[in-house]
Amino acid sequence: MSRSVDELGTTKPDPTKKPVFLTKAQREQLALQRRHDEIAEQKRRAEQLLQQQGNNRPSSTDNDHERDHRDRDSRGDHHRSRDRDRDRERERESRDREVERRKRDRERDEEVKERERARLDKLAEREREKELDAIKEQYLGSKKPKKRVIKPSEKFRFSFDWENTEDTSRDMNALYQNPHEARLLFGRGFRAGMDRREQKKLAAKNERELLEEIWKKDGVEESAVEAAALKKKEQDADMYDTFDMRVDRHWSDKKLEEMTERDWRIFREDHNISYKGSRIPRPMRNWVESKLTTELLKAVDRAGYKKPSPIQMAAIPLGLQQRDVIGVAETGSGRKSVKRFCFSV
Repeated sequence: MSRSVDELGTTKPDPTKKPVFLTKAQREQLALQRRHDEIAEQKRRAEQLLQQQGNNRPSSTDNDHERDHRDRDSRGDHHRSRDRDRDRERERESRDREVERRKRDRERDEEVKERERARLDKLAEREREKELDAIKEQYLGSKKPKKRVIKPSEKFRFSFDWENTEDTSRDMNALYQNPHEARLLFGRGFRAGMDRREQKKLAAKNERELLEEIWKKDGVEESAVEAAALKKKEQDADMYDTFDMRVDRHWSDKKLEEMTERDWRIFREDHNISYKGSRIPRPMRNWVESKLTTELLKAVDRAGYKKPSPIQMAAIPLGLQQRDVIGVAETGSGRKSVKRFCFSV
């Protein structure tokens, strides 16, 4: 049945078909009502099922068959449950491994990011320092080192010297720069041209240090026998033998007749004594060697002069030979006493 346009325009809408907007409380109330209805329907169906089972109870034979079926089903369920537990354990271990792997990957990524962040921070700090240096150079100026002008004669001159940078035998590591001095294992065990006594003393010292380190590591204390043996080795190393280089004694430890020309030269250098003249006698080293009378030596001892001054050492032997002397010395060095000593003899 067709309707005209006027009828369609004049038709009023049905109020029951309008959309109804519910509040939140109304929606919750409707949801609770539907849930109660569902629970009531489930209870009703369960009661009907129990009534049907009571009316249709099986016989004893059927019960036995049903019990056997249940036993078989329970055994099967037990095996299936054990398999399921095993599968769950495998799945749990697999999940744990996966979690651990993801954790390691995450830590590795964090470490890489941290290194990259530190590298970027260093680059930024370096750029900042360069910028500050550029600002300082722009506003404060910089002291540029003067370029050394090389003369043409020096430019083409061959240099026989070498610099430290050209020395390839040096090493920056202290372990290789200061190697351990080991004894030689051929010949007599000594290096030629070096003092054998010093080599023996160094070897005895190294042996003691090595043994002390071993004892300390093992927790062993040094025994009296070992200490005596090490002490005897050190004493033997300090002694001279027929092959050792003799070291001469100091002039102060020698007697007057043992003094050599070299000793007298060292003596004069030690006391800053110099002569100009010919047939000059030896200087005296102490009051006893001065050839003064006993009374003068006692007087010197009472006066408290323990050791003669350099001018007295050089001038008294000349004065005792009644030779003319012009002595040059600092004030207070005892020049006048030289004249009195010579006049009193």
